[in-house]
Order: sequence, then structure tokens, then C-alpha cells
Amino acid sequence: MKKKLIIGLILLACLQGFAQSAETEIIPKNYIGINLSGNYSNITIKTSTQSQVSVSTTPFYGRRVKSFVFGAGISFGYLFNKIPTRYILNKVEYFETEKYFALTFVPIVRYYSKLNLFLTASFMVGKAGGEQTTPLLNYNLYTTSISYLTINNTNTIVGGEIGLGYAIKAGKSFLIEPTISFQKTKIEASYSYNPNALNPYNVQGYNVPSKSKYSETKNYSILYFGIGTIYRF
Repeated sequence: MKKKLIIGLILLACLQGFAQSAETEIIPKNYIGINLSGNYSNITIKTSTQSQVSVSTTPFYGRRVKSFVFGAGISFGYLFNKIPTRYILNKVEYFETEKYFALTFVPIVRYYSKLNLFLTASFMVGKAGGEQTTPLLNYNLYTTSISYLTINNTNTIVGGEIGLGYAIKAGKSFLIEPTISFQKTKIEASYSYNPNALNPYNVQGYNVPSKSKYSETKNYSILYFGIGTIYRF
């Protein structure tokens, strides 16, 4: 009797191991998804407020290998900055604004745990273009006025992102994934503007460069909150 019980327990353990192995094997291997993420910051110093808005959307495809998903996607991004200049005329404060649209290629690696938590890491490289608008303070004999100088820019973007997310099952094939991530990017920017836009009465300008063509390097560190959805097959 005891011998039969031991044999039965061994068979049961084997069946459970086979079932777990079969369950692992039937996890879908192909992942198609889209991630939406964004950030908003608002900093007030005395009476002036600087704000930044950045959003991105990234469709991607990945292939699962055990607990890892290796994939790649294309990211479409938008960044808007509003910077106070401390120019106040007739009780109206004027701001410098900067905006650009970005297109980047994004290789992605994810690790999924048994608790439905996952780690995600990505690298990005791409291009962006946009414009910067800076106010000019114009004087003449009788009045003071504000005009604007538009500076066009083209950018090369290199960066990386690391984050943590949670996979919520929505049916057999879909996942909904809220995430929080930290992104660091380096932007090599080239600027140009029409020097004829300046006139002799622009005796003071906020952040007006001395050359009509110039370049600079910018570094951004941004905390993103996002939501994504994945179809597995």
C-alpha cells in the first residue's frame, strides 16, 4: 500500500511538472504593442513660471525568449519649453518658447517576472527639428515694444531609458502595462536664423546669439509616466 502511494505521488509530481512545462511553452512568443508616455513640469521662481511638456508614442514589435522580450520600435516625440525672460510690458510677461518634433529608432529589452512586474530598458537614436522663439525688446524715441526672433533648429538625438512596469492581463492575448521610467538624452543641436530679422532698434534681446548659425549640446533627464498595450500571439 505504501509502495503504491509513493508511486502515485511520483506520477502526480511528474504530471504537475509536465503541466508547468506545457504552460510555459504555450506563452505567446510574438509581442506587438504601443507605448504612450509623457511628462509635465512647472517651476515657479518668485513671480515667473517655467514649464515643460514632453510626450511620445512608440509602436514596437518584440520576440519572447524565456522571460525576456527583445524588440524594436519607432518613437514619435514632441517637446515644448516655456522659459521666462523677465520682460514685462504693460503688465504682460513675455516668454521664450522652444518646441521640436523627434523621430527615433528604439531597440527594447524587457524582463518579465512571475509577479507580472517587468523591467524595461531601451536605447534611442534619431533626428528632430523645430524652432525657438525669443522676444526682442525694441526701443524708439517714443515707445517700447516687443517683437520676436524665430530660430530654426535641427537635432541629433542619442539616449537611453530604464523603467519599471506592471503587466495586467486583459483576456488571453492582451496586456495593459502602466510604467514609470527615467530617460536621459543628449541632443546635438544646430541653429540658424535670418539676421535681417534684427533691426537697429532691437537694442536688447533675450538670449539672442551673436552669430546667425551656431550649434550647442543639450542634456535632458526626464521622469516619464506611461501606459502601453500589447497583443501577444
